[in-house]
Amino acid sequence: MSAAARGAGGSGGGGNGSSGSGGSEAGNSSGNGSASSGRYPDYSGETISVGTWAGIYAEAFEKSVAESFEERTGATIGVVPAGGSILSKIKSAPEDDPPFDLAAAEDFFYW
Repeated sequence: MSAAARGAGGSGGGGNGSSGSGGSEAGNSSGNGSASSGRYPDYSGETISVGTWAGIYAEAFEKSVAESFEERTGATIGVVPAGGSILSKIKSAPEDDPPFDLAAAEDFFYW
C-alpha cells in the first residue's frame, strides 16, 4: 500500500472517523483484511480524490494502489491525473478547497 493510502487510512481525517479501533473482537481476528474485519478503517461511502502523475503512472496507481485500497476499506478512490501540475494545483487552490484529498507524486513507488 502506498504512503498516500496509509495516510488516508490512519489519519481519520476526510473519512468517517468512526471505524478502526471500534471493530468487534470477532471481526478483528478473522484476518481477511477487509474493512469489516477491523484490520483496515471503514471508509464505506467515502470518496477520496488522489492527484497522481498522468498517463501510465495514473493507470499503474489505479491498478496497484487504488483497487486494493478500495477493496480493503470500502472507499472509492478518484484518481486525478494531474501530471506535472500537482504542486501548482495545490499551491493555487483556496485553503478551504484543495484540488485533491491526497497527492501521490513519488516516482515509481506503485509499480
